[in-house]
Amino acid sequence: YRFHKIVDTCGLDVSADLTYDSALEALETGFQVLADREVPKDQVIFVSNTMMKLLKTSGEFFNMRTVTQQNDRINREILYIDNRPLIPVPVDRFKSAFTFLAGGAGGYSVAGGAKELNFAIVPLSCVNAVIKHVAPKMISPNDNQSADAWFFAYRLYHDLFIPEQKKGGFSIHSKA
Repeated sequence: YRFHKIVDTCGLDVSADLTYDSALEALETGFQVLADREVPKDQVIFVSNTMMKLLKTSGEFFNMRTVTQQNDRINREILYIDNRPLIPVPVDRFKSAFTFLAGGAGGYSVAGGAKELNFAIVPLSCVNAVIKHVAPKMISPNDNQSADAWFFAYRLYHDLFIPEQKKGGFSIHSKA
């Protein structure tokens, strides 16, 4: 829902197919655009798993990365780029548009014509994520009719608001 809301409110900046040679350059362009707009640097980078693979195999990035080997383990994780956390998102949740089921049924489907996102640079100070309703419920084993165990149910409704003056603070890149 949150990625849908960000794209719906702010729009897509760039649509292009990336390769392992152009992935890091696309991110750098996004950083430059946001720096020119004087966006605060409290940014998080959400990336598709495909984009993460492109970054891991990037010829440009390979020279900057240190591969550590300790106890027969090789770690090639990329956790940050320029002090911005890098968070991979599953492909099913990283689209430009969704259709949500009415009545709080809790389901969604990808909207027709939705584009796959490559990455989204999101400044935390530009979004206001609000919890609208929380309804936790704990049922003891004595009252649980389906099992002899504790049952914990948690219902959460939330929303995301982006102030009008902060809509230009995002860089969203999709596949062509």
